[in-house]
Amino acid sequence: MSKILRFEKGSVLKKNGFLPGDEITAFDGFSYTDYLDYIFFDAKDEFDVTVKRGEENITKHIKKREGQSMGAELLNCEITPASCRNKCIFCFVDQLKADMRETLYVKDDDYRLSFISGNYITLTNLNRCDIERIKRLRLSPMYISVHAYDKTVRERMLKNRFAGELFDILDELAKAGIKFHTQIVLVEGVNDGAILKETIEKLYYMRDSVLSAAIVPVGLTKFRDNLQGLKPLSLECVTDALNFAEGFAATAKKESGSSFVWCSDEMYIKAKRQIPEYDYYEDFPQIENGVGLVARFIREGEEFFEFDGGAEEKRLDEEPKKAGALKIELVTGVSFFEIMKKTATFFEKKIQGLTLKVACVVNNFFGETVTVAGLITGTDIAEQLKPDVDTDFIFVPRVMLKEFEDVFLDGMTVTELKKALGKNIEISPAGAYELAEMLYEYSVKYGS
Repeated sequence: MSKILRFEKGSVLKKNGFLPGDEITAFDGFSYTDYLDYIFFDAKDEFDVTVKRGEENITKHIKKREGQSMGAELLNCEITPASCRNKCIFCFVDQLKADMRETLYVKDDDYRLSFISGNYITLTNLNRCDIERIKRLRLSPMYISVHAYDKTVRERMLKNRFAGELFDILDELAKAGIKFHTQIVLVEGVNDGAILKETIEKLYYMRDSVLSAAIVPVGLTKFRDNLQGLKPLSLECVTDALNFAEGFAATAKKESGSSFVWCSDEMYIKAKRQIPEYDYYEDFPQIENGVGLVARFIREGEEFFEFDGGAEEKRLDEEPKKAGALKIELVTGVSFFEIMKKTATFFEKKIQGLTLKVACVVNNFFGETVTVAGLITGTDIAEQLKPDVDTDFIFVPRVMLKEFEDVFLDGMTVTELKKALGKNIEISPAGAYELAEMLYEYSVKYGS
């Protein structure tokens, strides 16, 4: 049940006689589970709503115009994530330091958050009611961690005897019209080689329902005491996976019009191979998995200087933008360092008077095998950047901070980092277009 707190102006429910305090118990005879039910039926034009008012149950038939909302604000709309029932051999949460903030240790594996937020899930904690609800509410697309088609391998990777049922569940959901994006966390000696090839082939066979597949490297920290012995991917393993994926993608593109499978940027960087061009990633279905981030970053950086707000006319493409002299240091991780250096050189040519330095921060906190910018801590930045460097501003990317807060993974705040370095710290956006815009604005505003 969920109680109605208040109504928006012109609320359909209010016009039908519902009152604040009524508790919604069902839609079309299906018991109310959570806010997803409200969202689903709010998109329909005609349905029944049942509420509990005191001791009375009231059901009314609702008709509304297309696009019109029920217009109710409900109590307790938050969805408490369902817990993960796996003990994955590569689980990142299990590799965290013991005294970090509590929210980092939450292991969620919730089909609702897969649909709402694009979280990858394993489907190992679904019961029959969950499966039927996914089909009934048409929660699509969903994001599925596959890892291996082979049942024995998947069960061993997830340490869950139900993990081998994945493809049976996918088949059932696919028949109901549910679509999927999938990922494979590559662990050398476990699901690479022939296992990887079989997994991609089986997913591609389901391409009417499986929209894409991403291959990403296992992430290992130095906090693996009492965990299964795993090692970072070797150059040979990464190269084999890249060669297979690119060959498979080329064939898939000819057959179906889509490459279907992509490897993460991190794998290209590790193999010291040229990252594919922007168009290779099509509509970037796996961007949140670090697939195509570099290509999009480079394209966005170029676009700021080519077009003015989407206009067709060129924007100072021949002449650099004129701004005052300003020195800015850009912070990033090992993986993105070379890309950011090239981008910084490009920005310097386009913004007259701007001097950029790129600081490559090694991840001592989690271990040097962790190279992505999003896992850099404030402590490592404070220890590795030099306070006496002649810099006007230090730009720290938003991906290093907790969502909606200025706190790093280790609990250090931006204010504390500013005090430690004695520098002006600014939070920069993830996208290169927005970064270029911010750099130009700062040059104009603060340049001497």
